[in-house]
Amino acid sequence: MNVVLIGYRGTGKTTIGRSLARRLGRSFFDSDNLVVKKAGKSILEIFKEEGEGKFREIEAEAILELSRKNNAIISCGGGAVLRQDNVKNLKSSGIVILLKASAETIFERIESDNNRPRLTDKSGIEEVRHLLLQRNRFYDSAKDFEVDTGRNSVQESVKSIIGFIKEKGVLVEKG
Repeated sequence: MNVVLIGYRGTGKTTIGRSLARRLGRSFFDSDNLVVKKAGKSILEIFKEEGEGKFREIEAEAILELSRKNNAIISCGGGAVLRQDNVKNLKSSGIVILLKASAETIFERIESDNNRPRLTDKSGIEEVRHLLLQRNRFYDSAKDFEVDTGRNSVQESVKSIIGFIKEKGVLVEKG
């Protein structure tokens, strides 16, 4: 089974995903990286040139492809859960872990990232709060387990995730 990481950007999906993959000896895949590869342009360029709708279409293709992997760690873009088909595909392929943090923590982590598009007419922390409010129900309905990455270190988060998947009986560590 795959371990799928969801959550708002800045919650640590890539960092924790890579660490988890190393610890478990599994491959790591990032849906945003696959979107960029498929489109041949950055996410910011996709949004500027073709809009969010086109980005979400490419993202759905990437999620479908990644959900067909076996024993992988998969990091999903923050809005991947907005499409029910994405959630269905991800849940059918593995365990879905929600990485969470407060709006303030997220904003501190992402405020200097100019490689992602603004998704609302709100600025800074207000956009983060607004989108979290919109997305939290999607995150909550998709998750099998959650980890607060604002309160836990990367190592503590990885340990928590491994504990959960062992408890579910889908992980037997080697050596």
